[in-house]
Amino acid sequence: MIHETAVVSPEAQLGRNVVVGPYAVIAADVCIGDDTEVGPHVVIDRWTTVGKRNRIFAGAVIGTQSQDRKYAGARTFCSIGDDNVIREYVTINRATLPEAQTLVGNHNAAATSGCTSSARSAPWRTWAAGRRWSRTSRPT
Repeated sequence: MIHETAVVSPEAQLGRNVVVGPYAVIAADVCIGDDTEVGPHVVIDRWTTVGKRNRIFAGAVIGTQSQDRKYAGARTFCSIGDDNVIREYVTINRATLPEAQTLVGNHNAAATSGCTSSARSAPWRTWAAGRRWSRTSRPT
């Protein structure tokens, strides 16, 4: 289901049962897997692939150009695996180097601040405010 206020490029590919919330923007050259939920005001920019059963919450920005000052405008990619939770206002940019990709695997949780104890349960990996937790390590 695509909300009537969402903007989805005709060149984007959406899988079965994808939900796109109000005012979301999905650009050309985006592929979103089955059963993924895209919340309100989410932006997914070109050359981005989002796998199956992901939940992307309000205001997240995925696949925009790299913020690295070395980025020279080349085509780069962003790939999100399956079964991830991307919480409100998380930004995941494309890679810096030409033809390279930012890769987020499967079963991750990303947040801009804080996390709940249930989100840290194995086998999930959680990122919060630029820090990464795994089930075997402390924040890095």
